[in-house]
Amino acid sequence: MNNRYSFTAFNASLIPALKAHKRHLVSAFFLCMTINTHAQKIDTTQVTSKVTPSVSAPKNSVKDSFPFPKKALLYSIIPGGGQIYNRKLAWLKVPIVYGGFITGGVLIANNSSNYARLKKAYIHKINNEPINDPKIPETATAATIKERRDVFFKSKQQSYIFTGVWYLLSAAEAFTAAHLAHFDVKDDLSLHIKPSFEPVPFMGNAVGIGITIVW
Repeated sequence: MNNRYSFTAFNASLIPALKAHKRHLVSAFFLCMTINTHAQKIDTTQVTSKVTPSVSAPKNSVKDSFPFPKKALLYSIIPGGGQIYNRKLAWLKVPIVYGGFITGGVLIANNSSNYARLKKAYIHKINNEPINDPKIPETATAATIKERRDVFFKSKQQSYIFTGVWYLLSAAEAFTAAHLAHFDVKDDLSLHIKPSFEPVPFMGNAVGIGITIVW
């Protein structure tokens, strides 16, 4: 009971003071609300900037990663296409690539022609028919003609293999060159070759060549 009265008396004593400063209290209240609202806006802006970081990619990221090895390999389906895509030394590499294919084509055509000619001559020979080939004498035996025929048949197969391997090598070169385009070679990379003297047990010193790579 005493506590209740004391509290009531305390509140009653404050009423005149609150009425006297009513205008100031209202102004202070709205000022606090304004400051609080402004602070919330600042915090919201800061949180938003932290939650949504910039995702824009560097402007030069695509340019710096060129050429792409997979694309170089894909363009290599057409002979010389990978070298043209990589651009670097394409003026030198493309003629070399096509030179290999021309060589393979000439070898295939030459060996195929000789094989077909000797095959026909062998059939005529075993049937005791005239060969009618100015490059093959009539006195040639069937065994000799067969032996030469087999040689050109083997050479024809090797020519096909050479052309196929050349095709794979040209594609591998384009793929590897695209990878090495991103390889950082420092300016201080050097190669030193000098004489080397190594002791060999029971035989004295062995003289050789020493190779030192500095990077």
